Amino acid sequence: MVNLLTAWWSDEEGATAIEYALIAGIISIVIVASVVIIAGALTGTYGDVSDGLA
Repeated sequence: MVNLLTAWWSDEEGATAIEYALIAGIISIVIVASVVIIAGALTGTYGDVSDGLA
């Protein structure tokens, strides 16, 4: 039983999965923030073009 608990405690496969999940989460947050920033800039640009055509 002690050997089983020792093996379970030293197993790092779950830690790797959690690290990959955290990296994927951070990347997705960066992508969403970038899209929000770019959308704001494009809205202003399209507004300027619309005003210029009117």
